[in-house]
Amino acid sequence: MITRKRIFAITILLLIIGLTIWIYFEYGKDLVKFISDRERFKGWIDSLGYWGWLAIVGLAVLQVLIAVLPAGPFQIAAGYVYGPLLGTFLYVLGATFAALIVLLLVRVFGTRLVKLFVSQEKIDSYSFIHDSDKVARVLFVIFLIPGTPKDVLTYIAGLTDVKIGPWIVINIVGRFPAAVLTILCGHALGQKNYFQAGLYIGIAALICIVGALCYGIYLKKKKK
Repeated sequence: MITRKRIFAITILLLIIGLTIWIYFEYGKDLVKFISDRERFKGWIDSLGYWGWLAIVGLAVLQVLIAVLPAGPFQIAAGYVYGPLLGTFLYVLGATFAALIVLLLVRVFGTRLVKLFVSQEKIDSYSFIHDSDKVARVLFVIFLIPGTPKDVLTYIAGLTDVKIGPWIVINIVGRFPAAVLTILCGHALGQKNYFQAGLYIGIAALICIVGALCYGIYLKKKKK
């Protein structure tokens, strides 16, 4: 028998799915283009005054919720507009808040929501989600490695029993190393220091490649 509670949950899930798909196809590509147009984006943020802080946080939330949107342009934009300190703080704050929202949503709607962004095969490959004793430590280490799919892992984490407190710490600390280099690149672009910007983005790319390789090796070992 289908209860009212179940009907309500299914309705909310369908609304989330529909809204996510609509935002991505209606605004996703244009949003990335707009953010990548640094002067135009900075002009818009400046026109908002202190509300610009909230705009950066909100964009970071949106980028994590719609996991297919690339993080790079959002991080560069935060650094370009607000510099390395405030830019990093605002982006990580927004990303962490979004990660908390995702965790709670997945715990309500389960695998059906995760499958919007992650295939069942991919979900099955994350064997650590069933190990309650190690899950927080494994997530922390994976998040610390630049180049790992953090936004996808945000949805996967909802299938684990990781506590809210550790989850917030994992996101704040784990997102910092990768985000700060990209945000520093954005700041250097704002200062028209193109050599320094190229250096930061080169270091970030190298670390991400190494991190992705390490992450791939980890997954292969887990499968074996």
